[in-house]
Amino acid sequence: MISPRRCALIAAAAGLLITTAACSASSSSTTGNSSTTGNSTSASSGAAAGSGSASAAPAKQLSLAYANITDANPSLAGLAQLIKSAATTAGDTMTLYNNNADPSTATSVAQLMVNAKPNVILDWPPSQQIGTSLNAIFSRGRVPCIAVDIPVGNCALFYPDNTTLGTETGQALATVMKAKGWNGSNTTFVIAQNAVVGDQNDVERSGYLAVAHAISGFPTPALTAITDSTTTLSASAIQVNTGDEIDLAYTAMKNALQTIPASRNIVVYGITDETTLGAWRALSGAGRKNVLLAGNGGDTTGVGQLRTNPNWVVESSPFVPQWGEYLMAMAHALAAGMKVPAQTPSPITVFTKANLSQYYAPGSTTVKQLPPLSAQDEYLAATGILQKFGNVSGLG
Repeated sequence: MISPRRCALIAAAAGLLITTAACSASSSSTTGNSSTTGNSTSASSGAAAGSGSASAAPAKQLSLAYANITDANPSLAGLAQLIKSAATTAGDTMTLYNNNADPSTATSVAQLMVNAKPNVILDWPPSQQIGTSLNAIFSRGRVPCIAVDIPVGNCALFYPDNTTLGTETGQALATVMKAKGWNGSNTTFVIAQNAVVGDQNDVERSGYLAVAHAISGFPTPALTAITDSTTTLSASAIQVNTGDEIDLAYTAMKNALQTIPASRNIVVYGITDETTLGAWRALSGAGRKNVLLAGNGGDTTGVGQLRTNPNWVVESSPFVPQWGEYLMAMAHALAAGMKVPAQTPSPITVFTKANLSQYYAPGSTTVKQLPPLSAQDEYLAATGILQKFGNVSGLG
């Protein structure tokens, strides 16, 4: 079952309000509950799961099925509605299902979706452990499938590349640090993690390692050597279990400050924007002024702080609210029989004070422009679907 912290992290990246309690709540919806937008069609693609059929004709309108990881909280339910809206913009119809954060429910939902004979199935399962079972259902039904965030057998996977995002954020941080003359001899880097979510912490850990490889005086262990239980790497690098909420991060950072001499500069990269903000409140409350901050998520908190807070210099974003655009393009690629890679990473960007206006209009927290497609995602342009949204750089 999805952990409350994992749920909160995804929702924070989506820029949607959420509480840990809401993430852990049980859904009151009926097992396999579904809703449809637009006029329903039920054409079957007849393609094997995870790949486009070579003989399939390009579809002008697709019938799609999407199983959300859970609708038990308004944030993830809201994200499902954003994906549904993207289907409408693409000219498709979509039926929504609810996996209810439960493996048994997800298995039943998988069969319901296959029975509906959509052109493509999109599934965000509650755990990777049931991926093989879900994939078998899709394969028997000969319906192409897309896994969202969590792998499902050989279904094409759409996911945020946390390691790359963190590395690029760390490189941007290193540029600012070098300009200030900050290095391991005078600076302590704080990896502000949430120990509950495991490898999702690769974002901020990779960010630290990018700094450590670019600037002298910081230890450079392997990424896998920094575990949930790691606390002190050296006098120049510590990991603090701040959680992903403002109050928790404030308390954890306030306690950690007792081990960091007042003479040292401090750099914080948090797993969410709320994490970084809570740490900043502790630092500013203690009178620490030589501080650089990096947030993760690109939500209203992070974008606002990057605009107004001189200490907040970098913000990493996986553009979660725009995932639906890319998922629609993937669906059309599968239905058209295009060769789709096993993994399609979500768009990512590191915002700085210098480039923020490229992505947001002044005073706005709504993305106006998305980054150019990566080499791995270029196949999506051939579907013509992303062009319908008009916000991907480099596409007409």
